[in-house]
Amino acid sequence: MVGETGLDTSMAIRYLNGNLDVVAKVTALPTVILPLTVVG
Repeated sequence: MVGETGLDTSMAIRYLNGNLDVVAKVTALPTVILPLTVVG
C-alpha cells in the first residue's frame, strides 16, 4: 500500500467539481483510492 492515497468525501467532491488545486494534486498521485463510504 505504499504510494496509495485515499480521498475523503470533501476532496472527492472538490475533484469532481473541478477544483484546479485538487485536480492537479490528485492527477499527480500514482494511485488514488476511494473508500466505499465516499463512493456510495
